Amino acid sequence: VATHIDADQLVTEALLRAREALGLRLADLAGIIGVSEPTMKSYSRGASSIRAPKTRELALGLIRVYRALYAILDGDPTQLRHWMATPNRHFRGQAPRDLAKTFSGLAELINYVDVMRGRL
Repeated sequence: VATHIDADQLVTEALLRAREALGLRLADLAGIIGVSEPTMKSYSRGASSIRAPKTRELALGLIRVYRALYAILDGDPTQLRHWMATPNRHFRGQAPRDLAKTFSGLAELINYVDVMRGRL
């Protein structure tokens, strides 16, 4: 029996999987996609899905970072978490998880991983 999953629910579930793989806390994720922690907890419990266009856009950006890193690092969960948590000289000494909390920082991460993935 097939179940129907709408696009908002699909994005929400993919974001939560990316969060886990990247070792981000719900508070980190709330900051990245621009929602409150209670809203983020609601998403994580499956009580609601991401519906706001800007929130969805930020969520898709982080998912894109995750997918590129997954390809670059061969899906190694330890390396994924390490990369997100470790200050990086390419980002002026900021850890990617902190850089991602601004729109321009998330865009910088997306560009960086896209370039790195293109080198494979």
